[in-house]
Amino acid sequence: MAECALPAWADDDLFPFTSRFVDIDEHTVHYVDEGSGPTLLLLHGNPTWSFLWRDVIRALRDNFRCVAPDYPGFGLSTAKPGYRYLPEEHADVVTGFVDALGLSEVTLVGQDWGGPIGLAAAQRARASSSGWFSSTPGPARSTATRTSRRSAASPSALRSASWPGSSTLSSRRSSRWATENGN
Repeated sequence: MAECALPAWADDDLFPFTSRFVDIDEHTVHYVDEGSGPTLLLLHGNPTWSFLWRDVIRALRDNFRCVAPDYPGFGLSTAKPGYRYLPEEHADVVTGFVDALGLSEVTLVGQDWGGPIGLAAAQRARASSSGWFSSTPGPARSTATRTSRRSAASPSALRSASWPGSSTLSSRRSSRWATENGN
């Protein structure tokens, strides 16, 4: 795993994170790894890259470890020859990425294709007994902020970020989880 400066075309003010790289199955995968606390695996959709998560990472890195990879051929990652950019290939790379970084007890946060790619990777991990995936409802739109260590690990803490695409259903599920778990 290596660190590298952003290329000249990337704006440090918009993406002020350390770029890291890991080789996975002949791909060079770029990723961001910021913050500390429970691990959030932030998977982007198509055709985006980890840049998509920049505001979320800034908002959550005080309470969470935010890990955001770029799929091969996306963002700052490079793909090996013959890579077909299929969701199942991305899922293979995500599985290898989680294993390469030694991530465990990961909470998956997926945008667009990131959801099904992450779920496929999680299913593969479960089948191989590596067990890195934990499931929580999506974040809800809310201005509520919970900063205690206890609440930082709960889905209700994720409500401090307002993410496009959040649904009323996930808001209800997060609220129910928080109520049932004393948050």
